[in-house]
Amino acid sequence: MTLRLKDKDFRLLTRTRSGFSPDPARRPSVRAGAALPKASCDGTAFRLIGAADLCDGADADKGDLADQSVVRQAHMEAAIDKIRDKFGAGTVQKGIMLRKT
Repeated sequence: MTLRLKDKDFRLLTRTRSGFSPDPARRPSVRAGAALPKASCDGTAFRLIGAADLCDGADADKGDLADQSVVRQAHMEAAIDKIRDKFGAGTVQKGIMLRKT
């Protein structure tokens, strides 16, 4: 994944991260993408933020011989998507998203 940041003076800053597997739910890529600008955030305002070198979704969720949790996670995400399609977006949430009352 390549992150391209352009500041107010049109200077281009490019950061690259690799080493994570393709995922249509984008969990690892979002985490990796979020970690990229943290190193370069010094209060500079960016006028453009872009991501490149992303892979095709058809390559995702193939799993590997040592870690079958990727396939199980993909099935869980698909089931959650079906529930959200049928009953609404707020039906299923991760526990971390719940607010304390």
